Amino acid sequence: MTAARPSREDDLAALCRACGLCCDGALFGRVPLAPDEAEPLRRRGLRVVGAGALEQPCAALSPSPDDRACTLYDERPAACRAFVCTLHATHAQSGGPLEPRLAVVRRARALLAELDRAQAAGEEPPLSLVAALRGELAASFGRAAAAK
Repeated sequence: MTAARPSREDDLAALCRACGLCCDGALFGRVPLAPDEAEPLRRRGLRVVGAGALEQPCAALSPSPDDRACTLYDERPAACRAFVCTLHATHAQSGGPLEPRLAVVRRARALLAELDRAQAAGEEPPLSLVAALRGELAASFGRAAAAK
């Protein structure tokens, strides 16, 4: 007897938990909040700046590199609920094996780590690294086009 294949919803949840780029500051510096969202998030210890923007990296993102889950997922702000990256949307629409999409996440994370390493060493990152990272983020992690 073979093990049941995870559902597409399970795959999508696994993809998000492996990624977290929308919450860790890689894609956004700040997330706009609705007026009624700022104070409850402040009370939960999140960094809300100005009149209402959630500073990234988000303090609600699990610190575990193996499970990049949002610790307040069910109460996350509307802007967070509305964001769907291209990689997620593609898997939601097409399904198929999850591993190639996880490989995209690993590649983006490796590029970000190399950029961080260069910056920590006070080096100018190679333009090829910056171009590869920009291309990867734009192609796979940008906001997915709205369904028509």
